Parts: sequence; C-alpha cells; structure tokens
Amino acid sequence: MKEIVQQIMTDARYLKNIEYGRPRPGHPERKVKYHIAELEENLETLKSRGIAEDQYWKLKFLIHVHDTFKAEAVPDSAILHPNSHASLARKFASEFTDDTDLLNMIQYHDVNFALWKQFSGTGFYDTARFSTLLETIMDWDLFLMFLILDGSTSGKDPVKIRWFIKEVRKHKETIVDESWLLQNWTTSGEFGSVQGVLMSVIHPQPISITPGSGTVLKLLGVTHKLTRAQTGGAYYLFEFEFGPGAGIVFTCIVMKMNSFMF
Repeated sequence: MKEIVQQIMTDARYLKNIEYGRPRPGHPERKVKYHIAELEENLETLKSRGIAEDQYWKLKFLIHVHDTFKAEAVPDSAILHPNSHASLARKFASEFTDDTDLLNMIQYHDVNFALWKQFSGTGFYDTARFSTLLETIMDWDLFLMFLILDGSTSGKDPVKIRWFIKEVRKHKETIVDESWLLQNWTTSGEFGSVQGVLMSVIHPQPISITPGSGTVLKLLGVTHKLTRAQTGGAYYLFEFEFGPGAGIVFTCIVMKMNSFMF
C-alpha cells in the first residue's frame, strides 16, 4: 500500500485536483491539499494509539483519495451519483487497488455526516440507509479511524463523530470508541484560535430574546451572541443575527461545554 500511495501522489490528476478549493462550511482550509495536510497530521497523532502498519498505509491511502475529485464533481450531487466526488474518487482509486472494502469506504465516507444532519435536525435518521452502511463496510475499525481523522479538523464539529461511533457500536464490534477521538481540534474565530473544545448536545430548546436585548449586546460590541444569563450558562450554536432593540424567539441547539482552553 505504501507504493500505491506514492504512485497516487505523483499522478497528474491528483496533483491538479488538490489545488482546487475555496473556504466553505466544514472546510475553512480552502484547497484540498490543505485538508490532506491536516489529516496527515491527525494520522501521526492517531499513530500513537499503536495502529498496525497496514492500517497506517490504508488510512493514508484514504486521506489522499477521498476528496481529491471535488474539482471534477457535479456540485451537491448525491453520494451514489456517478459524478459525485465520492464516486469519482472511487473510480480513480480502483485503478490502484481492487480492495472492495477500501473502495466502499471512499464511496460512503460522507454518509455519517448525512445521517448526523438528519438526527441533529429532527431527532431521527434514515435507519435503512444506516443498515446498508453497516452491511457494506467490513472493517469498522479502519473506517471509524478514518472518520475520526476526517472529522477532527478545523471547521468540523467532533460531536457528530462521537454520536456516530456510539451508533455503530450498538451493532458492530470495534476497538474504536470515544477514547480514540482527537480532542485537540482547532477553530479560528473573532477572538483567534481556540483549542481543546469538546461539546455535546443537550437538547434543542427555545430561547427568547426580549426587546432591548440587542441594544445591550451592541454596547458590549457583540450583536449576534446571547449573554450567559440568557442561555443559562450553556454554549449555543445558531446562525441568526438580530439587530439592536429587536425581540425574537427561535429554537437553537444548546451545547454543554466540556472543556475550553485558549
């Protein structure tokens, strides 16, 4: 597998496509090559868990292939669409290996996120789709390792990986559990880089902002955040901005802050 990875990294299609990218949700790093670099760093961290040599090189293979064909993909296409980035990456990978399980991991590496989006939005997810994934992937140790690598980068919330690992472990035996999570993820924001943030969903709850709240927050220099008193001390995630003097009621996902370090 080491030789295969080296071949891929010198392939003209690979070298062209990794230059593609722009800042987008989940990928503030812009170009694909920067995402690959982050995953390479994560792999070296995961290596300290004592993963086998063949696992290391299979993970490196997945790292260098899984997102490499976003430049040629039909935007927002379904995972199984022949011109999705997953399908194109699988086709490319099949030129280097006939390992069906590895090829399936490339094809379905974003299904966990699709299921999480359903669950976080409604409290339910497509169990039939999940069952198909459980039946399709054979090496769940390797697949979960890769999802941890891919889900532990700047711009991605590790909560979804924690949730997915728990769901998988209800049905499959795997050495990978929550202790494998890479907690030193980093995100950049208004106040610089924040490291070591790990949050879990408590429950969606309505929060009321009374008229005048925006005015108070404007005096604090913040027009899009709630005060600690308004959230009961919880951290919250939402994308709605309200102006000074406005009152509004909305539902957001309230998060429990487990650790925080500047």
